[in-house]
Amino acid sequence: MMPYGNMTYSSSHPRPQQDGPLTPEQQYERILQERYFWLQYWVELPDADTKNAFVSYLHNYFDEQRKSDFFERDFKYALSTPSQWLALNQVVSNDTRVMTWLALVFLAVCIINTIALLLAKLLKQAPETGIRRALGASRSAIFIQNLVESGVIGGLGGLLGIALSQLGLGLIRMLVSREEAAVVYSDGLTLLLTIALAVLASLIAGCYPAWRISTTSPAYYLKNQ
Repeated sequence: MMPYGNMTYSSSHPRPQQDGPLTPEQQYERILQERYFWLQYWVELPDADTKNAFVSYLHNYFDEQRKSDFFERDFKYALSTPSQWLALNQVVSNDTRVMTWLALVFLAVCIINTIALLLAKLLKQAPETGIRRALGASRSAIFIQNLVESGVIGGLGGLLGIALSQLGLGLIRMLVSREEAAVVYSDGLTLLLTIALAVLASLIAGCYPAWRISTTSPAYYLKNQ
């Protein structure tokens, strides 16, 4: 696979004329400007063989340059993954981590609230479920039906959340510059993951209420009916 990413470098600048000998600091600065190019680029290394080949390429390049008296120090290199690069350059701030944990806590609170609401709803329908059990419906059929209902509710909630998020992103794009607006968007994978997470959360929340209502004894409700 072809390497990809961005590359930055510093080109040499014409040095000004100076009378007299240079100080060690000026000589070092001249070397930096004339003989060094600072590079940063991204490569895709999908497997160990590709990584080893790339490291061999770096070794060969270093040896070639050292023969020309460009490199005097020992060969050293560092390959980092995108997540490691973000951590090394402190791109992700502590505020982002705190917001992520707050989002997970909020998700847990929503799941607990969903469990309570579904349990109240299904217990209200307990007499109907008891009659269905008396007419021959199995516990597994009752459980699956209520679980599917929870999943449908979660999917609809995910679609509503996507609609609200797209509205919010549209408002943000109106408030920021054109360059910043170019990165304020949601791709297809993000939208699919949002719906999948909403359905999964609703299924987790619906397991206990569906199990509780599926174990309802039909005799009690038949007697009261």
